[in-house]
Amino acid sequence: MVLDGPAESPPAGIVPNFKNPANLNALIALTTTLCMTFGTLAVLTRMYTKVFLIRSLAYEDYVIVVAWLGQVGETIPNVMVFKNGGGTHMWDIQLRTFFGMLYWVNISAAIYGFVIFFVKLSILLQYIRIFAPSRKGNMFIYVGAHVCIWANLIFYLITAMFDIALCTPRKKIWNPLIPGHCFSNTANFQASGVFNVISDFAILLLPMPSIWKLQMPLKRKVLMIMIFATGIFTCVTSILRTYYTWKIVKSPDISYHMLQMGLWTEAEISTGIIISCLPVIPKFIRHFGPKVYGSLLLRLKSTSKSRWLKVTSQFELPSPKHALGSKASEYLTLDEYHTGPKDLNHPAEARLATARDDLERGGRSF
Repeated sequence: MVLDGPAESPPAGIVPNFKNPANLNALIALTTTLCMTFGTLAVLTRMYTKVFLIRSLAYEDYVIVVAWLGQVGETIPNVMVFKNGGGTHMWDIQLRTFFGMLYWVNISAAIYGFVIFFVKLSILLQYIRIFAPSRKGNMFIYVGAHVCIWANLIFYLITAMFDIALCTPRKKIWNPLIPGHCFSNTANFQASGVFNVISDFAILLLPMPSIWKLQMPLKRKVLMIMIFATGIFTCVTSILRTYYTWKIVKSPDISYHMLQMGLWTEAEISTGIIISCLPVIPKFIRHFGPKVYGSLLLRLKSTSKSRWLKVTSQFELPSPKHALGSKASEYLTLDEYHTGPKDLNHPAEARLATARDDLERGGRSF
């Protein structure tokens, strides 16, 4: 059957390998784990700080929780893409498996637009609350943030509807063998990539003039700019995602490059969540930093003292009184021994003097 054959004809000299093909499994597992872990830690840190330290929640805090839930939800179809041949060359997977991959890719694409919108919405609402709590306070931020919010909302709604209604009947999206009609997905991919890059840079640059105009020490001003400038990492992931989007359009090896694009999509969402949470992280560090530092310092001192006692105990010798036959049970350190002339004719004194001399020479004979 056609469905049991390779999804794409292999290059010259290559034999399809359905049983143990080369793939990106290790990279997929590492990227997914890191993105979910750091995204989750960032949200938990933010919510703890806002609930227990600042004791105040704003709209953007609820929005970032929704975005994080979307990240969790978007990870599920991504994993299914991987299980259906994502990250494997087209000629190393069967056509029926490739159709299964296309099904999950379509679901992931529809979810992605909503997730990335909520990430950006959280950042923009934070800008408004910090820099433009009233319309007259900072008209540039107020207008700019609202333009970004509505532009992103409209664009991602359109792309999500396009992904859902790409083909008639809808099943033809993941099974091109079915009769029907489809719009070209190439334009959607390319437009999505370009818009993401432009909107990410717009959001990155939007607060910079306002930060520079703040009346505060230069050192603190630069620190704030550095915190907000971390958004450049999201821009980088967005550019790389766009790059692999174009590779999908131009290369017949769709299953391999589709997974690469998916990995950068996960990185883009994760870095966006982390950057949205960064402004409250310093408060968390100021609260727990001294406690953690004090605890580590105390433990370090305790460990050092215990090691010192353990080392010095190796150089403890029996008390001279005990060595001379006394019933006393106390132990003295090396420094407590008499350092004057020894009576080497006495067996016990001779043995102790020999032990001291060996130690002073670095010997271990006793």
